[in-house]
Amino acid sequence: MVYLGDYIDRGPDSASVLDLMVSPPPKICEIKRIHLIGNHEVFCLEAFDGDDDAEGDWLVNGGADCLQSWSLSADNWRAMAPPEHIKFLRGLALKHIQGGYMFVHAGIRPMVGIVDQNPDDLLWIRAAFLDDEGPHPFVVVHGHTPESMHPTVRYNRIGIDTGAAYGGPLSCLVLEGEQMGFLVSKHDRSTERAFADAISYTLNTPDRGLRASGRLAS
Repeated sequence: MVYLGDYIDRGPDSASVLDLMVSPPPKICEIKRIHLIGNHEVFCLEAFDGDDDAEGDWLVNGGADCLQSWSLSADNWRAMAPPEHIKFLRGLALKHIQGGYMFVHAGIRPMVGIVDQNPDDLLWIRAAFLDDEGPHPFVVVHGHTPESMHPTVRYNRIGIDTGAAYGGPLSCLVLEGEQMGFLVSKHDRSTERAFADAISYTLNTPDRGLRASGRLAS
């Protein structure tokens, strides 16, 4: 299970999200978990390490909500932030490659080798990656930029940021053999309950094209 980052700042309860991330998985699903870093975790760590400019940027981009979830203020948070949470943030990976897929928070710089990628691009890139129609060494699975309320499926990338931070659904990509699917969690404001849709796709492996059989194709 690969998480793509931005565990904090994207809602009112960052502390509970981090508690979930640092806790062991339920025994019923003892699977390996890989946690990648997002740009908001970088903001937080730079601020924690004393970068005043980064702290200012972080606080106005969700950091204040994160501090509130820790029941802390901007005056004392460095000394009082939960050490297990900071340790978790420092241990996050930048990317993960498995099979024909590369998992990363934001994307990659086109026409640059994987080993030569700038970490800032992996965390922050948008248009130069999103608009590129050329092949990549791997199908890139990414978040960071919500392009719509549905996952974005291209032959060279799969974007699963569907705007949960802005009221959209939270999407999970499921890969199994030649099958691809999504679990899409939605919040029904009329009944105050969460529910999930399961949408399946077929992965056309010979040319790495994605042939969709579900309604989320784009």
